[in-house]
Amino acid sequence: MLVSTEGIVLRQIPFSDTSLIVKILTRDFGLESFLIKGAKSKKNPKAPLYKPINLLALSFYQRENKSLKQIKEAQLLFAPDAQNFGIYKSAISMFIVELLNHTIPENSSSESEKYDFISYSIAYLRDHPLNPHFYLSFLYQYSVYLGIEIPLTSFNTPLELFTDYSSLGQLNLSKKERNALFHQFEEHYLENLTNYKPLKSIDILNDILH
Repeated sequence: MLVSTEGIVLRQIPFSDTSLIVKILTRDFGLESFLIKGAKSKKNPKAPLYKPINLLALSFYQRENKSLKQIKEAQLLFAPDAQNFGIYKSAISMFIVELLNHTIPENSSSESEKYDFISYSIAYLRDHPLNPHFYLSFLYQYSVYLGIEIPLTSFNTPLELFTDYSSLGQLNLSKKERNALFHQFEEHYLENLTNYKPLKSIDILNDILH
């Protein structure tokens, strides 16, 4: 059956000299694996579509007995890379995709509300001036969709300001304070998610965000 949906590219896995397996979080079908033939070829005009964190409109053949799906058509909706986002926002987008890879299991089924939050967050990051607290707000709000909501009363910082991106302008945390809060948030993730791994991309954010 041919189906259509939106998707966020999470990662690529080498399959052969010319092909890749691409993991895409789809809005309507959860995490799906796709075999992209010729994806490593520079001559393939579709190859750049499948970079991690790209947002795509997809149509593919949904067959329950096949773990690797075939994409019939893919259209790029947005590429949050350095060219379209700038170095700071693209670093935050890669932080987001690493977090997604650490929190969305292989057998993940459709969770449209979680997908819509992720998609909305990327669009908000695209359409508004950079706020250095954005990644903390994403980490906080995302915990709700994972069912491990970070309790508001556990921190000295007014966490209610992290519940809405539009409130972040009221925060004025130093880099040191942001980093300390990040590690408190991540400790909550580590305590409440079985296979969660610490995020490496935080080091990049610490280097470039003032």
